[in-house]
Amino acid sequence: MELLRPFGPTIGKFKLPENILTSLIKSTDQVLKDKKESWGKKLMGKLENEWRVLPEYLELQAIDYFHESIKSYGEANGLKSNYPSLKVMWLNEMNQNEYNPIHIHNNGLLSSVVYLKVPDLSQSDIGNKKSLNRVASQYKETDGRLEFVFSTTYECNNGNLTITPEVGDFYLFPSSLLHVVYPYQGKQTRRSISFNANIN
Repeated sequence: MELLRPFGPTIGKFKLPENILTSLIKSTDQVLKDKKESWGKKLMGKLENEWRVLPEYLELQAIDYFHESIKSYGEANGLKSNYPSLKVMWLNEMNQNEYNPIHIHNNGLLSSVVYLKVPDLSQSDIGNKKSLNRVASQYKETDGRLEFVFSTTYECNNGNLTITPEVGDFYLFPSSLLHVVYPYQGKQTRRSISFNANIN
């Protein structure tokens, strides 16, 4: 685990082992095939495909991996965790021009995002159109990125952290931390899963 501390709350960054990544792609392929329980109405995302990942879809090795990751994150932040618990988990299958507006999660102490498929963002230029050059030049590229936003009154502190998604990256963070996912252009999909969790 790598600990990211760009501002107050700590973000834990993990890299999925290959067997866990393969297992989760297989599981989410089945979720998308079955489409048992739509989860979009319970979420802020402006996406067509948001589906609940029921426990029956997950292999035990993936559940164990997430439990151990939650424990590691908790211990690194001074939170003793003998019984980490996964709350609800869902799948986001994002296509071009879809997005997730700025929001927090309110069902659990921690939230997460796990990247399973990532589009090529190099040709996407939503945030860098010529008409926006003056404004865009003040910011990093954002198309298809995840951005964490932290309110701060200290002018010398960073107030945001922009993450470029990579397959296998897994982030844990406090559920109260604001975050947003920007739209992108391109035919490839961006697949991620998220879950909320508690540390007991």
